[in-house]
Amino acid sequence: MKNLWAKCILPFLAIILILGLITTGCAPGGPEKEKIKIGFSTSLSGIYAPASESKLSAIILWSEQVNEKGGLYVKDIGKSLPVELVYYDDKSSTEECIRIYERLITVEKVDLLFSPWGTTLNMAVVPTAEKYKVPTIGTTTSAAKIKGQEISYYWIVTKDREDIQMPALVNLLSAHRNEISKVAVLYIQDVYPMANETYLMPLLEEKGFDVVLHKDYPLGVTDLTSVLLEAKGKNADALIGLSYPSDYFLLQKQAMEVGLNTNFFYGLIGPGAAVFPDIFGPSVEGVCFQASWNKNLPYAGAKEFYDSYVARWEKAPDYLDSAETFEGLQILEKAIEIAGTLDWEELRDVIDTEVFKTINGEVYWGGGVDNQRGPSGISQWQNGEVELIWPAERMTAEPMIPKPAWPK
Repeated sequence: MKNLWAKCILPFLAIILILGLITTGCAPGGPEKEKIKIGFSTSLSGIYAPASESKLSAIILWSEQVNEKGGLYVKDIGKSLPVELVYYDDKSSTEECIRIYERLITVEKVDLLFSPWGTTLNMAVVPTAEKYKVPTIGTTTSAAKIKGQEISYYWIVTKDREDIQMPALVNLLSAHRNEISKVAVLYIQDVYPMANETYLMPLLEEKGFDVVLHKDYPLGVTDLTSVLLEAKGKNADALIGLSYPSDYFLLQKQAMEVGLNTNFFYGLIGPGAAVFPDIFGPSVEGVCFQASWNKNLPYAGAKEFYDSYVARWEKAPDYLDSAETFEGLQILEKAIEIAGTLDWEELRDVIDTEVFKTINGEVYWGGGVDNQRGPSGISQWQNGEVELIWPAERMTAEPMIPKPAWPK
């Protein structure tokens, strides 16, 4: 009888156990997985808060759309799982941001990470992603300073990094030399604006522009009147503000107050923010900014994203941050589909080598940190809409240069 038990019954029970593990999709004794936890920080307070709203809104929209269709299918688990967002206020502080990402990995045990807002905070969490080997897609960020470093678990989505945005900007200015010769450059003392300034100044000199003003200002600046009056006194016909939203809003408000109305008016990051038209109304007309995405570009899902964002939040998305964030989440979703797993190493290999189609065209890293596909873009407010005005081959409208006068 014992031999019969060993030969017949035990193998039968083993088969039942194995089949049970396959159907439940979990390890022996482990709980069945019910959701995918995605962790990140966001700036609900502090100097980055005005910009972070657009990123958070895009993340929430994506998560709602994913869950409405039943979640993300994970092949090695054998079912679709809803996503749960786990996020905390980083208070626009690098120290707080680092603490949050450590907590997300070691305490919250999230399945996936997503990036915070802005280059400064993104650069702060790169070492954490590398330390724990968590694949992290960086959106709303760019930093040429991490090129050449040994980075294997972090990738930058943007097409608008400083080493291609500033040449695009100067090429646009050069195409309008009849209207633009004297340039004023103002920049905030933060990582990304300062990186752009480093690239911009030699290009302006090379192209023969007369830089009549070149000044920086601190984080938390509250008054730019004196430098704007100086730009006006030197008859600048182009103002380039290498800015973030909070300081850009101050810059434009005070430029209007002192009557500085240049033929070309550019804010690096700020004029593309979702709240910008709410704040400035008709005074947005003719203002330019960094953004390569537009709802009218011929990419699958571009117009659908715009329409769904407006339907959800009753305002247009940020043409830089909202779009780029959604783009990064599309990539994360597709990577899970291709890899068929939430395993970090397998996801890393997929993200590193695949070509991803997004609402802003193709994204491809090919083993590097920077997206290798697509030119940097410059956008402009025209007739209450955002139009892509550079490069020429991607224009949705001709540039409006000179910019119309500020409305009375």
